[in-house]
Amino acid sequence: MKKFSIVLLLLIFVLVSVTGCSSKPQEEVAKAEITKVEDLKGKNVGTIVWFGVTDDVLLSMFSGAYKTEFKEVKSFESEAALIMALDTGKVDAAWLRDFQAGAYAKNTEKYSSFSGEADKMVAGSARMVAAVGSPAAEELEKINAALVELKEDGTLAQLQKEYIEEFDFTKNYESVQMPVIEGAPVYKVSISGSMVPLDYIAADGNPTGFSIALLAKIAEKANINFELVTVGFGTDRMELTSNKIDYIFCYTLTDDNMTKETEIIFSEPYFTYEGSAFLVKK
Repeated sequence: MKKFSIVLLLLIFVLVSVTGCSSKPQEEVAKAEITKVEDLKGKNVGTIVWFGVTDDVLLSMFSGAYKTEFKEVKSFESEAALIMALDTGKVDAAWLRDFQAGAYAKNTEKYSSFSGEADKMVAGSARMVAAVGSPAAEELEKINAALVELKEDGTLAQLQKEYIEEFDFTKNYESVQMPVIEGAPVYKVSISGSMVPLDYIAADGNPTGFSIALLAKIAEKANINFELVTVGFGTDRMELTSNKIDYIFCYTLTDDNMTKETEIIFSEPYFTYEGSAFLVKK
């Protein structure tokens, strides 16, 4: 009996040792770095909600475009919620505009970003514009004129450099105050409050970012008052077409959706970007 006990203990020791050794490669596989689209096969991808598009449709569209069998494509109401899902492991990659993914990867050590061959095809070369509802359409000429002037005098380029090209997560950007012009009309403008570095909430709880700074300059030039309203992605267009808000700033316009829109008119573009990118944790 004593010999049997010794043999049994030795056998248990060997089994534990073998199990311990075999678990190491599994951990390494689980922590394998994601550096290209192919590494996302069988994994979850998160994106900002697309108006009128379900997650099942997004999964089919993404899988077909990237020729990769993703496990799931999940939609989130805001960029902040999407980044939190990435940080907590609910998704393996966040699909963002290329300049957004680049800002996170450039300014923090825990992220990296990459693009695939299909990124321009899925997102396309896009222009940021102001989407205008019919009640505010009469002011569009003033807004376009202001954009031209701000481009010609270098203000637009300076704002883009400060808020986008040289964006720094460690910098405490101050909120941007909208000018108050006595006697001028007041229009409600929707912002996301969650689109780094275009528009997001500063430390003091008020909006800041490239789009907000530009909107303040447009207000001064066009002699218009803008009341900022935070509206979630996917509902801002509905709010605009039902006349609950007057403008969406900013609205992503591609060649595809420009031809399909019949209820909305657009300003001249004020920022252009090239496609999308995946953001992942290192």
